[in-house]
Amino acid sequence: MTAAWCVRRAELVLKCVKGFMLEAAGWGGADLRTLTAALPANIAPALFAPLAALTPNIFRVSNPVKFKAPNKTEPS
Repeated sequence: MTAAWCVRRAELVLKCVKGFMLEAAGWGGADLRTLTAALPANIAPALFAPLAALTPNIFRVSNPVKFKAPNKTEPS
């Protein structure tokens, strides 16, 4: 298994999970607000980065995540 194959497979699985979640939301019942994904502890950084980038692209968040920039102090 190559890294490219793993990323393509993960993208397919995540899209299937998203489809199931959308279908399940149409059935009524409890809302799913949190999705937890687990990866092996010894995953290579070269594989982790593209997998981490897939998640926000597939599961778009309606409320944007806001980050605060650290305060910069001017030199005296």
